[in-house]
Amino acid sequence: MTTSFSLNVSVVLWLNFILENENLIADALLLPIDKQYRALLEPLRFDYMDMKNGNDYKHHYKSLINNNQTIPQTKMIRLAQELADLSNALPCNHSDAAYVRVDKARVDMMKALICGAADTPYAHGCYEFDIFMENTYPS
Repeated sequence: MTTSFSLNVSVVLWLNFILENENLIADALLLPIDKQYRALLEPLRFDYMDMKNGNDYKHHYKSLINNNQTIPQTKMIRLAQELADLSNALPCNHSDAAYVRVDKARVDMMKALICGAADTPYAHGCYEFDIFMENTYPS
């Protein structure tokens, strides 16, 4: 799977967070590293963003997205349920974490950044994924 989670988007989100939460950051930096990580990054685990650049999506599956313009209601209902659960279930630890961004206009299109868990071959690595749920989802 090709990855293209925009570093620029992540940096902008992080800078906005810093500007809006200066006191939280100062307090968090007094904590042990595992608690610092959670305090500072937990609010960034899940969010919505615009993945469109003009008329084109910045996404590996943009051709599938363009072929699935009409989204079935059953798919949308199921995705709404899944996203509600996902927004609070993503891990956020200094040794493993996951961050998800969902397109503002199309909730069937997502990007994920997964940080490898400690004591695995994926430790200390960050892996980016483009995710698209086709119209046959969830079957």
